[in-house]
Amino acid sequence: MNRRNNFETRKAQLVEEIDLLRKEYDNSPRGALIINTTKKTPQWIVQKSNAKGEIKRTYIRKENKQIAKRYARKTYIRAVLFDKRNELRCIDRYLKACKEKNFEKYLRIDSPYRELLVDTGWELAPYNKNPNYPEDLIVPTIKGDMVRSKSEALIANELLAYGVPYRYENGLPLGEATYYPDFTVKSQRNQTIVIWEHFGKIDDPDYVHKTSRKLEEYFNYGYVPGVNLLMTFEDKRHPLTVETVRDCIEKYLVL
Repeated sequence: MNRRNNFETRKAQLVEEIDLLRKEYDNSPRGALIINTTKKTPQWIVQKSNAKGEIKRTYIRKENKQIAKRYARKTYIRAVLFDKRNELRCIDRYLKACKEKNFEKYLRIDSPYRELLVDTGWELAPYNKNPNYPEDLIVPTIKGDMVRSKSEALIANELLAYGVPYRYENGLPLGEATYYPDFTVKSQRNQTIVIWEHFGKIDDPDYVHKTSRKLEEYFNYGYVPGVNLLMTFEDKRHPLTVETVRDCIEKYLVL
């Protein structure tokens, strides 16, 4: 997914979020909350103007805290709306003005530039690939791999965009067992090998149990989070975002 698509996706999210917040704001009580902090105990004051433009202030008693909470929520929503509308305006200006160059073409597997930009010797050398459930390899990546989920494709495409060589589901012998971490990558910082696991169903108790056992094995064999083990997570309510993937790459894998 290129940067323009990322911004278009974010724009659609903002439009939806702004619409929901606007509806909540319109249903908020009339007036604005002022909190007087000069007293020993903060005072909650609602300020309203009448048809003549005259200002009226009403104190909210402490036993009516729920009323104060509604006004506080209104104040907060107004600030969030301001920020989200500002972000939306910036994205609109970007989409209107930006003429994005397709830099990914230089990193594609068939590009003559790739061997000069990425350690293709290690990346393309034969390795022990995961033989299990090949029918689940249904999502294509820009490089040409087939992976098991859109989130894995997102990680693969961002690794490609940053020029980080990777192998997908490269066999990793640990004792008598062989594991197949989602990605095995070569860090651009120190050329060390790092494994990257994406855990995509952390709202599933059985999945979490299996994940815990796998991580215990990784820890027992010297894999340390943030050093030679990277992890990302998601559930149905919190999908993996491109920002999360980029932060991980920039923090641990590139110069």
